[in-house]
Amino acid sequence: MAIHIYYRHTPIQRSSGKFRPEWFSHKKCFLNLLETIHSSLLDGKVHLHLVFDGSENDLRQDFAIGHLDRLAQGSPSAEPAIHRHMIIGGNQRKAWRAVVALAKAHCDDNTVQPNDIIYFLENDYVHRAGWIDEVNQLKAHGICWDYLTLYDHPDKYPDFCKHGDTRHYRNLRSQIFVTPKRHWRTTPSTCATYMLSREAFMRDQLLLRFGIFDFRLFGLLTKILRRRLLSPLPALSTHSMSDFLSPNVDWAKELAKHSDE
Repeated sequence: MAIHIYYRHTPIQRSSGKFRPEWFSHKKCFLNLLETIHSSLLDGKVHLHLVFDGSENDLRQDFAIGHLDRLAQGSPSAEPAIHRHMIIGGNQRKAWRAVVALAKAHCDDNTVQPNDIIYFLENDYVHRAGWIDEVNQLKAHGICWDYLTLYDHPDKYPDFCKHGDTRHYRNLRSQIFVTPKRHWRTTPSTCATYMLSREAFMRDQLLLRFGIFDFRLFGLLTKILRRRLLSPLPALSTHSMSDFLSPNVDWAKELAKHSDE
């Protein structure tokens, strides 16, 4: 089994203005990702697809391509697991559709194998070390899921998060599962960053192509189509928005070793 990460990236100057923690930067998030997947790139258990929505000139000047080139030069065995793709999107929905089309092509030509996992990843997430091992443990324990997020969204905790989105989940009940290092819960929704098997992707890709995001998409998936979405307790990643950090993890510490210089 391999994990294919489709990392959606764009020139930073085009990124939308979101309320960010003071420790955040897109570059630090990318370096954090590379650190957490490095050993798995070397043995082919992770494939990183940098999907860049911009011009070739934008890509040449972007921090991501330089770090990927240095990684490939310093660790030649990682080069076959590093892939660079250019798309012409221009906005979030068009870029998303292009990424779904790319993943579909990779399923059709068996770049993504039957037992592989697809990970659609936005460029503003922080990951904790060891997340790949914990995903493998979850799979090894035979716990069934259709979709998987590493993000424990705080809007599921009305007593903790004061954002208006908590109104959707005041009566939320979850089923809890356990693996050696983590509890996992069923959850009704997450953002546009999540994992699914090749089988689940091929089954649901017509719906995913529409570019419906966040709780609206998962309202269809979990409530109407009865797909099971799991998230970890505590989180293995966070969306880097000040009001929506996964609780009970020091996310600044996860990025402290990385620099923007």
